[in-house]
Amino acid sequence: MTAGHAGDGEAMGAIALAGIRSGKSMREIAVELYGADRVAADWHGDSRMRAKVRRLADRARAASGDANPGTP
Repeated sequence: MTAGHAGDGEAMGAIALAGIRSGKSMREIAVELYGADRVAADWHGDSRMRAKVRRLADRARAASGDANPGTP
């Protein structure tokens, strides 16, 4: 499932948090958010997408009260 709009932060946060809680990697969460083709093209060591997914995951953890921001 991919989020309908990149600006839909609440839905994206919920998807990220569900992925974190189920043990998915940041890349696996990105695939759910953006689709496999886009991740294959845009996911690399210093990509904006990668940084955006990490920030989204950290914010989702903080909003939910989950511990350990910055770790999968």
